[in-house]
Amino acid sequence: MTNEQENFQAEESQVEDVSTTQTEANDQEQEAESTQEETVTLSKSEFTKLKRQAIAYKSQKENQPAPSREKTGSSDINKDELYLVAKGYDDDAIAQLQIIARGSGTSLKEALENPLFKTYEAKQKEEERRAKAKLGASNGSGFQSGKPAITPGMSADDHKAVWAKMSAGLK
Repeated sequence: MTNEQENFQAEESQVEDVSTTQTEANDQEQEAESTQEETVTLSKSEFTKLKRQAIAYKSQKENQPAPSREKTGSSDINKDELYLVAKGYDDDAIAQLQIIARGSGTSLKEALENPLFKTYEAKQKEEERRAKAKLGASNGSGFQSGKPAITPGMSADDHKAVWAKMSAGLK
């Protein structure tokens, strides 16, 4: 048995030596490749050009908003919004619909049926009705400025003529 154990241990050490040699060879190849990648020579103008492109790419990626499910085109107004504008909805109503649609994960047309929007719409109609129902400013007394006025210093004949015109308008 000892002879078998010694043979087994010898085989294990040979396998370990082979695997260690292979990993060392792989490490050396990777180091050689990495050093080859690091030693690229560029002119100063090429370097500055690449540097600018990297900065532009980085800033563009940071400033780029997350893609929205609703917006499929490049324009800010999509076909659902155009539909709503054609139906007569104002900008405030469309903004409310967009908030409701994003929150519920539905389209703008489906958000029209949402109870939140129906409540908003009813509130807006009530406010509009109340604004129309308010009394306007008084137009003053029934005095009309187009009629001749009786002024002090008029002669008796002028006074009688103006009086006759005013009393004819009342009949």
